Amino acid sequence: MTPNQSQDGVDLEPCPFCGGDNVTVYGPYGWYREYCISHSCETFYSGTSEFAKGFRSKEAATRAWNTRAALKATQP
Repeated sequence: MTPNQSQDGVDLEPCPFCGGDNVTVYGPYGWYREYCISHSCETFYSGTSEFAKGFRSKEAATRAWNTRAALKATQP
């Protein structure tokens, strides 16, 4: 598993804020058995290591992380 792959080998997109590719999905975590995204983003939260949590499966975590909002076209 490379640093930018989920546990099932699916590629994870880089961080949308800092461009970092050291993103991992791990879990199940804790008694509540959730999956989390781990990334040390220098842009937000001064390098947080747990970026998103609360997913019921690694597939859901990967899908949520890889989802990017479409940018709205700006008009002059």
